[in-house]
Amino acid sequence: MQRMFLGIGKNMQTLPLDIGTNIYQLLMERISEEDLIIVFSGSGNNATLKEALSIPLIKNVNIVAITGSHHNWLMNHATFCIPVNINHNSSWFSSSSAFYSVIDIFAYHYFEYKNKTLQDK
Repeated sequence: MQRMFLGIGKNMQTLPLDIGTNIYQLLMERISEEDLIIVFSGSGNNATLKEALSIPLIKNVNIVAITGSHHNWLMNHATFCIPVNINHNSSWFSSSSAFYSVIDIFAYHYFEYKNKTLQDK
């Protein structure tokens, strides 16, 4: 996702979930209500995820949750929610291709929005 958006002129930063890192601390100091966090999670109930998002939630940062489950902690705390269908038909294989489809849709619509904004000027 980061690479696709960079190609259309929007810089994104990957947020490490390890709250003990310097980059996480620096990002949390600078994050504000004007930022947007996009979170991909299979279950949406990861304890590390909950801890990593505690500061953005306190700072009222908009969070887009894209998870493989409709009812989970992340969906209940995010600003915007997109549940995706993860194929769990087998004990040894599960497909996460739906996440890639969401990325494509985001990139396409952002590109369209950016072009429309430039045309309106």
